[in-house]
Amino acid sequence: RARAVAFGYGAVWVVVRGAAANQVLRIDPTSGDVTRRIRFPATAPIDGLTAGLGGVWVTASSSATLYRIDPRSAAVTGRIDLGLHAARPEVALGSIWVGLSDLGGDTVIVDPRTLGVVQHLGCCPPARGYFAGGYGSTWMYDAPTGTLVRWDGSTHGIAATIHLSDTPGLNGPCLTSVAPGAGAVWVTAGPHVYFAC
Repeated sequence: RARAVAFGYGAVWVVVRGAAANQVLRIDPTSGDVTRRIRFPATAPIDGLTAGLGGVWVTASSSATLYRIDPRSAAVTGRIDLGLHAARPEVALGSIWVGLSDLGGDTVIVDPRTLGVVQHLGCCPPARGYFAGGYGSTWMYDAPTGTLVRWDGSTHGIAATIHLSDTPGLNGPCLTSVAPGAGAVWVTAGPHVYFAC
């Protein structure tokens, strides 16, 4: 089962999970051929993926483990245990950002070279939304409140909170993704299910 996809370093990367093993596939975008398979044990169900800053980044959400894969050799070159439960990783402002469920919700900023945690933001559990970097800031949609949050690129503090819609509890849509680019910050929204996302 395919769980995540990313593009980078001239390849398409796909996380697939099966009963016996988990794999990251490196796929040639021209031919569609699988050129490498990076295997992970079935006990480490991987499900998050992004590419950038010299690596392909994979998370196992249930163990909050972040893995770094070298895009040329397709070898796992590092890993770090971040806590209890992790969201998919995001490349933002020269770092790797990962939301955690620990202590009611945290976000850690990881140095891509050392794999050390350089900052805890103390907010934003994975169920609330995900991050994307652009225009000198990091952007996060907050699904339960219907807002878009801009984090300052220098201080990593909240620079603005932009109200986009009513909350799902008030019949508003669920914010589902964010992508900076093409002169704007784009946010998608979908219907709620029984007033929740």
